[in-house]
Amino acid sequence: MVSIETDPIRVLVVDDDSQLLRTLSDILHLRGYDPWVASSAREGLAIAAQEPAPAIALVDLKLPDMDGLELIGRLRSISGLTETVILTGNASVDTAVRALREQSHDYLLKPVAPERLLETLSRASERWRRHSVEEALRHTEERSHLLLESITDIVAVLDAEGCVNYSTASFERTLGYALDVEGVRRSCFDVIHDDDLEKFRRFLDNLTTMPGETRSVDLRLRHRDGSWRAMACQVSNLYDRPAIGGFLMTARDVTEAQQLERQFRQAQKMELIGNLAGGIAHDFNNLLTAILGYSELLLSRPDITKESLEDLEEIRRAGQRAAALTRQLLAFSRQQPTEPKFVNIGKMLKDLARMLERLIGEQIVLEIRDADDLQSVFVDPTHLEQVVVNLVVNARDAMENGGTIAVETENVTIAAETAGGPAPGEYVRLSVRDSGTGMTEEVRARVFEPFFTTKEAGKGTGLGLATCYGIVQQANGAIVIESQLLNGTTVHTYWPASSLVLDDHERQAPAAGTSKGNAHILVVDDDIGVRRLASAILRANGYLVTCAANGTDALEHIERGAERLDLVLTDVVLPGINGWDLAAAIRARHPNVRVVLMSGYEKPLTADVQAPTTWGLPLAKPFSQAELTGKIRQALEITTTS
Repeated sequence: MVSIETDPIRVLVVDDDSQLLRTLSDILHLRGYDPWVASSAREGLAIAAQEPAPAIALVDLKLPDMDGLELIGRLRSISGLTETVILTGNASVDTAVRALREQSHDYLLKPVAPERLLETLSRASERWRRHSVEEALRHTEERSHLLLESITDIVAVLDAEGCVNYSTASFERTLGYALDVEGVRRSCFDVIHDDDLEKFRRFLDNLTTMPGETRSVDLRLRHRDGSWRAMACQVSNLYDRPAIGGFLMTARDVTEAQQLERQFRQAQKMELIGNLAGGIAHDFNNLLTAILGYSELLLSRPDITKESLEDLEEIRRAGQRAAALTRQLLAFSRQQPTEPKFVNIGKMLKDLARMLERLIGEQIVLEIRDADDLQSVFVDPTHLEQVVVNLVVNARDAMENGGTIAVETENVTIAAETAGGPAPGEYVRLSVRDSGTGMTEEVRARVFEPFFTTKEAGKGTGLGLATCYGIVQQANGAIVIESQLLNGTTVHTYWPASSLVLDDHERQAPAAGTSKGNAHILVVDDDIGVRRLASAILRANGYLVTCAANGTDALEHIERGAERLDLVLTDVVLPGINGWDLAAAIRARHPNVRVVLMSGYEKPLTADVQAPTTWGLPLAKPFSQAELTGKIRQALEITTTS
């Protein structure tokens, strides 16, 4: 890069007179110029193409290979800043006109007088310097303008009244407004949220007293479409700088970043609540197993009085309600034992239609819109029905004066992941849309929290949407809510689609009967109530029972091998060795021993067991006497047939 002020000015001389070239080169060199000489137009063009381009070109009109004026035109195309001076032995009006046409501002007559040469070069040098500075300024302005127009942050100059005297194009890109309205500059107060107006006025008043200082403030600005954008702003008081004479504001749109942060915090909170709910539900299920089990044992006694029978029935009904509440907690925490099958949601909705109509009442119209060729989903049918019922009931409760509930299904493809939405893939989308009261943003942010409800006391548990959330998440799907106050709500649930069809030859547990067993069963559970209940039921059905409080005790009993062992009934969650590892250890030592795994909230078998029904069966807590004895007989039948 040439320094205009310090570097010698490069001068190109093109003439076929070698003597003249030497003379001019010597004069230029002695006067501090950087001379370059060429005896032909082609040689001159080659020199001009090198960096840096010549500042001045002295060009003979008559050259052996090209007309001088044509050469001047080509030099100008190489560098628009090069000042050209014509060398001619015969000046005329025609020569002057042609020179001006080619933007050559001067000419020298041959023989060239040194004084005339130096005066002409001085004028050309001044023109070159001026044009070079102007060109540099133009490039700087273009670069600065491009930078300002390219940045995504809003950069604006405000006066003391908040009027926008200048702003980058990002103002319109971010907020959708033109910078002026009918020639009047826009005031930033026109787009600030009402709740932030007084705060910003006080902010500017305070900053006015601090020339040169910069302060930060968060504002909500209204987009032209009516939405609100969260902006992180920095404002500098530049009234002490006359070139600006106002407040310089930079504003960054942080709306999406705040939404992602809220979603992340919500996900963390939901995860913590889910873990807590799952742990509580597990302990409750152990208690409920004992409560319901012993109630059932007492109800089966022939000597029970009528009064005791009624009391026990109340105890059992309360236990069953508690068990239902626990199942909802487990569904929310995504730890509920599942029995997934391939389900056609459209067919399921047809089966549920009559029941749903009875639930919503006569004031509300139910519309079921089922897509053609709907793909199957692999999900627990009971859980799927629970989601539909909960969503429809919620929609009903949002329409006290009646309305329409639309339940829609369709195959969808998600191409890109969005915040809070499903991962890319194929889904069946089940949507429940109502024309009810809708939700505020604050309510919508909390609807999946367990026990959060906007209903009156006694009219809701606050577990409906929390349960739906857990079930959908457990199925590797997603749930998305769209709602506006007074404009209804739509809940979209996404269920991973499958084109497979299951040949459902599931082994069904035999119905409870009166036949007695004679096998030896080891019962392993750290809850003494569950151990005693299971032992009592099994002994009453003729089985030989041994108990262990944990996996270590169970393995020690098996190692002693004092008695033949046919089946192990074990809890999944145990201190020390868990139920999965215990089952694997038992199978390694005694392949013919069958296993039934009791579970309060987790899947009873590990994912790497490909065919659990060949050696182990799940049993969910709380269980009834019939469920326990039926599962034991089912497991023992597998033993005798394998």
